[in-house]
Amino acid sequence: MKIAIIGVLDDLAQKFLHSYEEQATTEHDFVLIDFVQPAPLIELGGVEFPVVHYTHELLDNDIDLAICFGTPERKEIVLKLEDKGIRTIDLTGSFINEPTVPLVLFDHAHTASQLLLAAPSLHLHVFGPILRKLHQRFALRRVAITIFPPCDDEPRFLPDKMTEDEMSLINETIRLIDNNQVHYTASIRPLIKQTQTKYHLNIEFIKPFNMDSVRDVLNVVPTVVLKDSFSRETDIENSIIVNRVRRDFSADSAVHLYLSAEKPEQRVFENIRQLIEEFTQ
Repeated sequence: MKIAIIGVLDDLAQKFLHSYEEQATTEHDFVLIDFVQPAPLIELGGVEFPVVHYTHELLDNDIDLAICFGTPERKEIVLKLEDKGIRTIDLTGSFINEPTVPLVLFDHAHTASQLLLAAPSLHLHVFGPILRKLHQRFALRRVAITIFPPCDDEPRFLPDKMTEDEMSLINETIRLIDNNQVHYTASIRPLIKQTQTKYHLNIEFIKPFNMDSVRDVLNVVPTVVLKDSFSRETDIENSIIVNRVRRDFSADSAVHLYLSAEKPEQRVFENIRQLIEEFTQ
């Protein structure tokens, strides 16, 4: 399969390439595309690959699959790929609010006939599968999400209004759960001097629950490790650690979850790798 990586100089794209190089079991031809000139070289597996400057004509070059990284400003490029009949996985966030474009998160049952697929943002890959499982079991009423990602320069103050990233996160979560009766709020607060991304979820349910049943649900979510199961053998880099599960007494039927992820991008890469495997079958 010939795969075009568009926006290959994006930080997430670079990490994906190196992760795929380490873990993939099948061989694919990669075309590395970006928007800068002069285009640099990228080393993969000890071999240097040229980065090709993007032009629309490149899209006619026998490409089987395109993976687009970057920002929503690249929406036009993604649409051109669709027009040319090239199957595309979009990670630019361009189609979060487009109901006709499937939002794919480890559920690839109906992807075979789709030309354009949207992958959720980094953070939803971490807690999205947990929310989906809890909703199936207990029915969500309200979710408050607080995220503490690592950063190089911690802001002293945060804006009073919802940021673009926070609103995007809420909109993605609404689409994922697909129930307009659930209410969401989100806050993202960068912190320096930490290596992990930390997630605090306050979740209110409609159906009755007990703490053992909540833990049972968490135990069946892939890569999730409860603190009781944590050991020296735990793959910290690829796991989502549940550091705390407790009742939230500020609501009648609610819990508080404290999660941490050493490398949350690994969940994004696994989602993409599974899609590529689907498409090659």
